[in-house]
Amino acid sequence: MRIFEIHIEGFGKLSNFKIKNLSSGINLIFGKNESGKSTVMKFVIYTLFGYPTTKRSISNMEPVNGGAHGGRILIEHAKYGKIWFERYYGPNGGQLRIYDQKGGLYENTDELLYDITENQFRNIYAITIDELNSSGSIGGSEFFEMLISRNMGLRNVNLTEVKDQLKSEKKNLLGHGKKGLINEILEEKEQLEHIKEVETQKYDHYYTLINTIKTEKKVLVSKREQLGGLERELIDHQRILDMYPEYLRFAENNKEISNMPLHESLTTDQLKKAILLKNSIVKLTDEIDTLDQELTEADSERRLLQYDDTLISKKDEIEELKSNYKYLENLTTRVKSEKIRLTSLKKEIDKEARELGFDDKKVLQLASNNNINKSRAFVNEYKNIKAELSEKEKSQNEKLRIIQSDPVYKKFNILFISLSVLFFLTSFFLFEKSIILLSIGSLVLSVSFVVYLIMRHRHRTALVSGLFDEIEEAKNQLDERLDRHLNTVLNGRNFATIYDLDQWLDKSENLIKSVSEWILNVKTYKSQESELHQLEEQIEQLQGREINKNDIVNELKNLLTEFEEAQLKERELFKIKQRVVDKERLWNEKLRERQEFISELNKISEASNLDSDSDLNKLLKTSEMRDELQKQNSEIIFACGKVFGLERITNLEEIFKEIQPIALENKINSIKGICAELRIEIDHITESLARNTQTVENLEKESQESIFQKLAMNEASLLEKTREYYQLDYLLYLIEKATENLENSIKPTIVKEAEDIFSRITEGKYSFVQEERNKFVSVSGKNGKKIKVDDLSRGTKEQLYLSIRLAMIKVKKDPIPILLDDILVNFDDLRLNTTIDELKRISINHQILLFSCHPSMKNYLGDNTIEI
Repeated sequence: MRIFEIHIEGFGKLSNFKIKNLSSGINLIFGKNESGKSTVMKFVIYTLFGYPTTKRSISNMEPVNGGAHGGRILIEHAKYGKIWFERYYGPNGGQLRIYDQKGGLYENTDELLYDITENQFRNIYAITIDELNSSGSIGGSEFFEMLISRNMGLRNVNLTEVKDQLKSEKKNLLGHGKKGLINEILEEKEQLEHIKEVETQKYDHYYTLINTIKTEKKVLVSKREQLGGLERELIDHQRILDMYPEYLRFAENNKEISNMPLHESLTTDQLKKAILLKNSIVKLTDEIDTLDQELTEADSERRLLQYDDTLISKKDEIEELKSNYKYLENLTTRVKSEKIRLTSLKKEIDKEARELGFDDKKVLQLASNNNINKSRAFVNEYKNIKAELSEKEKSQNEKLRIIQSDPVYKKFNILFISLSVLFFLTSFFLFEKSIILLSIGSLVLSVSFVVYLIMRHRHRTALVSGLFDEIEEAKNQLDERLDRHLNTVLNGRNFATIYDLDQWLDKSENLIKSVSEWILNVKTYKSQESELHQLEEQIEQLQGREINKNDIVNELKNLLTEFEEAQLKERELFKIKQRVVDKERLWNEKLRERQEFISELNKISEASNLDSDSDLNKLLKTSEMRDELQKQNSEIIFACGKVFGLERITNLEEIFKEIQPIALENKINSIKGICAELRIEIDHITESLARNTQTVENLEKESQESIFQKLAMNEASLLEKTREYYQLDYLLYLIEKATENLENSIKPTIVKEAEDIFSRITEGKYSFVQEERNKFVSVSGKNGKKIKVDDLSRGTKEQLYLSIRLAMIKVKKDPIPILLDDILVNFDDLRLNTTIDELKRISINHQILLFSCHPSMKNYLGDNTIEI
């Protein structure tokens, strides 16, 4: 199992922090103090095993610099490949999400982590400098408990906690003194035996209480009925007394209503409606005055507008010109630019005609000149003949090359020259020998050979010169034809070569093409100019005046501007007319509505005898007060009907005229005194009845039969608890025995492995370690001299305790990564080297993350250093 990448989004001081490409061996994570090394170590543990819960005092490392609280770790697992462990802070330590590179989820966390718990990981695989100073025990790491759990088929059961729980349950069963459950059951048994003896004495008292309860119940019923009648009478008298002030208020309200100066037929709703109508009339009058003013203003606006519809009547023509505005603008620009271009082009054509020897005044008739076509035909014919002569000349040159390069001819010449020299030398030799005739004959032969060679060469030269005479004659005739053509067809124009004539013809033909194009462009220009004149005449007709034809675009723009202004005035005039129509309609509606309100108000005034000058608001307040008093009187009559039991009361005065409040109040007090005495008697009887009833119920529940049942249950409970105690005691014995046996079988292996590691680290100085009760008490070297562990130096003790942890890791064999937090700080250079060598051996099967702030560590592990 290998940690491949660490991604922290937010954890303590680290935010958006990543460590990638961690190797499978030792990885040195280097950084200064407070750079986050311990934070990374905590992040690994929290992500794999969960954040601290709220019940624990350990910090959950809230992000200081922002970011989501948590992150993920990429693990390379031997069985499942690369998988992500992702956890963010939340309830129950945060939810762990495990998934592979393709998003597939994994549920079996224990199998992925080789069934290691957080405590086991911290006590075995996560080693800090503080733990090395305070450790030294084999048993304190839960190592043996973990191995026993595996052998018993238990996965993550903590046997230490199980043993503590079993001891606690034994203590609860037996306890000390009288606090145990078994002792409590024995005490309960004694109490039940005593109760059994006393029970028989209670039967006589039970029957006496039964008769007493019956008598008390009858008396209690009689007293309650008497009390109920008095309370009902008291309530009726009290209601009548309570209603007397309401009766007085009723009479006062009637008196006040009768004194109000208000017509009886005039209601509050009528007054409200009259006030509303009057206010509406005033409001409508103001609105009508405002509308009169707005109509006057609209008429003034219409007169000031000075609208002329002359251009509007020619709307279609102007709209057509408007749609062609861009075209007219482009046409004007094209005509002007085309005129300039054609003039410039004509000057260039005239200049080129003069350079070619033509009359610039007759350049437009140049296309009808047949001499140019004749000359072009002559030049083509000349070129064809010239090409034939060139081919013929090439052929003659090839013949000449063949003659000159004839190897037989050369060999024949060499042979004759050789023979001539040979015979010459022979004649000289013979002459020296005085053989005169032979010498003369040899000389004659030598001279004959030389004469033959000279004649042969002359013949060959004549043959070659004859090859080119015909070609030269044909060239001379062709030049004579050229001269005649120039004198007759081209009026004696002088051209040095046929190629000069060819160039002149090319320029002349291009000139003719230019002239033809110029003529076509002139025709197009004339057509555009004619179209422009038509548009000018159309604009003049619409304007009704002569326009500036040199600036026709601006003239059209002015026309369109005047037309748009006329359109705006037309729309404005339409709006004014529409507004006047709307205002007049609204004015008529409001006038009619005001008249309706006035008529309705007059009807109300006539029906209620209201004066037009009456203060309606004052009358409304008086009417509302009258309604409120009448409402109060209705409520008083309704309440009195409820009190006296009458559905309808016509005259309230007849009911209250015989009632004397003082006498009624004295009667109420007398009834209250009697009721108080009855309640006291009822309370005494009730208490006695309850007490006797409870005594009878207790006697019925605690019969002899129930006592026997309780005794039987008590004995059964005692037997069960006793059996449970011995079961717990036996189970605890088995666990402790199994732990002892496993320790005795595995402990020697761990001690031997720790001795080997400690010996390698100290280079053999300490080869033996003595262990007692899971603790290392002394060490010794090859000389056998023992040294107590407490007497060792701090660095040596740390090396011993590190050896123990590494021995446990090697015995367990699960490939869990090891986290080391600055554990080598107190080691000298020599033992630092040996310790790193030992860590390298461990790293073959376990990835190691070594956190350190000491730069010297980079000298030992520089290849796998990650700085943070």
